[in-house]
Amino acid sequence: MKENSGISFIKLVFLVAIIIGIVAIVKANSIGEEYKNVTGGELKVMEVPLNISYAASYTDLFNVTRNIKHNNSVAVSPFLNRSTGEINPIFSSKNSVLEQYVNGETRTDSVIGKNPENLGTAPYALEFKTDADEIIFFASSNVRVSVDKLDGKGYVMSSFEGCDNGNGYVYVDFGADSIDMKNVKIETEGAVGPFLVNLRKKMEPADSTQKKMLFIGDSWAEGQAIEEGKRYLSYSNIIADRLDMVCINNGVAGSGYHELEDKKAYIDRVDKELEIFHPDVIVVNGGGNDMFSGKTTDSVKEKARTLYEKLKNYQDDNSGVKVVIIGVEYYEGVPEYDVMFRNLNQKLLKVAKEYNLPFIDLTNGNTYGADGKKVTKGKDPYIIKSDVDDYIASDTIHPSQEGHKYLGNALAAEMEKALISVK
Repeated sequence: MKENSGISFIKLVFLVAIIIGIVAIVKANSIGEEYKNVTGGELKVMEVPLNISYAASYTDLFNVTRNIKHNNSVAVSPFLNRSTGEINPIFSSKNSVLEQYVNGETRTDSVIGKNPENLGTAPYALEFKTDADEIIFFASSNVRVSVDKLDGKGYVMSSFEGCDNGNGYVYVDFGADSIDMKNVKIETEGAVGPFLVNLRKKMEPADSTQKKMLFIGDSWAEGQAIEEGKRYLSYSNIIADRLDMVCINNGVAGSGYHELEDKKAYIDRVDKELEIFHPDVIVVNGGGNDMFSGKTTDSVKEKARTLYEKLKNYQDDNSGVKVVIIGVEYYEGVPEYDVMFRNLNQKLLKVAKEYNLPFIDLTNGNTYGADGKKVTKGKDPYIIKSDVDDYIASDTIHPSQEGHKYLGNALAAEMEKALISVK
């Protein structure tokens, strides 16, 4: 018995050692793999898109509707008073200031979203809530329609690229079974409204809980080289889409950390955005225009320090706000820019670390958390030389539409890692 007990005890000790070893291996393997399953969110797109039609006149759409007719429909205006342009509170936007669209001297019954810094027409989102199963509305540009059924899943796009339409009327069929109240989001760069709905249906203010991502950048963030009217397909917007946020696109072509010609510096156009929109996430991206304008990497570094300090203070003063820095835009294959942009990113990284801000480096694929440590160890630029033809537009400067899609998807995962690192 003693011999058997001894053997059993040895077996037990051996078994415990194996278990401890396995646990140690598991722990060792888990170190540095905290973000292994991070996917950067999901692009939520309907498997079967909504039935959306377009016509030059709304009467041309009556033959495809079920319940919207002349005798049982009502036009809902975006304005309480068309002569003054007072916005109807049914309609709201989380990423723009809504204004009346004025055609020449004529005040129209259409609304358009503007950036508070008057940076031009950026893609914006108009929201409302309704139990209508179909609507008709005027739109002067392409639109993308998303629906939040108030089931906790948030907005789902009818289609990723939206629908092509010109200056005319859009019919949206939400489906005969879509009779419950739902939030509706219309993304566009043009004017929209009024809205034609069945008399028995309701329209109310949306109660979306989507967070807001402010993107401060240049023409890359803005979405230049994308098909006209579809800048909601820029990589800045795609990042926000994947993380279930609405994008406040403050990308301005030709701008940078410095004031460049007639373009305000990043720091000089951020105050109104913070005051009006109160973003949950703030992303700074760029620096290339500074270099092309003859600025030194050291001068860009000092401008960045002033901006990063301002944003870090805003983050500290507003619970839940997070700031992320994306370095200078870059693609491989232009030798004279390689060294310059890599050097600039090293200096921007150094400043970001001073203020405990996450940093994503497009020149080498590295992502640094708020503590300055790598959460992704890269080995190549995001756009390598062999991919330039696929991802860079014919102007040889900006991402193509496919390039924006690639960057948006790739950066969304890194953005999520960066945001997780901010305590």
